[in-house]
Amino acid sequence: MTLQQLKYAVVTAEKGTVSEAAASLYIAQPSLTKALKELEKEMGISIFNRTNKGVFVSKEGEVFLGYARQVLEQAALITEKYTHQSGGKQEFCVSTQHYSFAVNAFVDLIQVYGSDNYDFSLRGLLWNHPWCLGILGQTFWNQTIGVVSKPLCLGFPWDSYGCADYDCF
Repeated sequence: MTLQQLKYAVVTAEKGTVSEAAASLYIAQPSLTKALKELEKEMGISIFNRTNKGVFVSKEGEVFLGYARQVLEQAALITEKYTHQSGGKQEFCVSTQHYSFAVNAFVDLIQVYGSDNYDFSLRGLLWNHPWCLGILGQTFWNQTIGVVSKPLCLGFPWDSYGCADYDCF
């Protein structure tokens, strides 16, 4: 499996026909068909159901394409980061549990500071991944000053032993 094959599968799903996908990818239709069939054979699944009117994503293809899109997005992030295509922006990342107040606060932050100078990212907590700021919960203190409406604890970067430290406010 290659990134190119993943891209071919995603574009084919978006276009709905192999011929349109081939045209948008600037490759010959037989080459695209061959690459897709090789990918399906390697993965042991049928990504597409083929008809004379085009291709339709199979049930297992939907799951596969979800992963393929994630892989392609991560590859693009790596390329951007290490080929300096981000325009020199500073990175601001927040890791949080799935709290709506944290998402709302993050959206407000982006609206205030914009994305001209910062690359913003919001992630779920990754316990095996270093992070800069993690929203774990809420305390009475930050509720009373109107920062958030639920208890808040802020996590800090991982130490050399792999353990995070956190403070509740």
